[in-house]
Amino acid sequence: MEILERIATRPASPRQISEATGEPLGRIVYHTAVLHRTGCVRPVDPASAESSDCVYELATLLPSPPRLSLSDATRGHLLASVLRRVIEHAMAALQAGVLGRNPDQGASCESLLLDQQGWHETQAILEDAAERIAQAKVAAASRLAESGEPGTPTTVAMAAFESAPDGERSG
Repeated sequence: MEILERIATRPASPRQISEATGEPLGRIVYHTAVLHRTGCVRPVDPASAESSDCVYELATLLPSPPRLSLSDATRGHLLASVLRRVIEHAMAALQAGVLGRNPDQGASCESLLLDQQGWHETQAILEDAAERIAQAKVAAASRLAESGEPGTPTTVAMAAFESAPDGERSG
């Protein structure tokens, strides 16, 4: 899990992780490839995947249900890293003057009180939405390739996580 924790902090290559940890490069390459196949990390440049110099970042959609046994702390760091990336994208869009420019964009944040069935229903909705978004991405890429249009850079974010109890939330 040290690989995930390092990549959660900053994208890195197996070689960089090996040098930082002192672990054999072959072992780091192998475990990084496993994390890639299970959907936990992705190459920043897909053309260099599986090489010891390929730089990996956390996947934007963590596998659900988890395909790896992660500690609560590691899972929390991974979720926080994805959410941090969402905030970074929003701030960059704000600074570029494009956040709010499209009248069709929106965001919502709901605090819910769910039972176990409600939790599972919510997760199923998110998984369905993620699948539909992936299909839209593929279809859009095809249309853009055919039309030659530049397209609109877009960030899509979804998350569901257990909230802090009312008395422990800040803000």
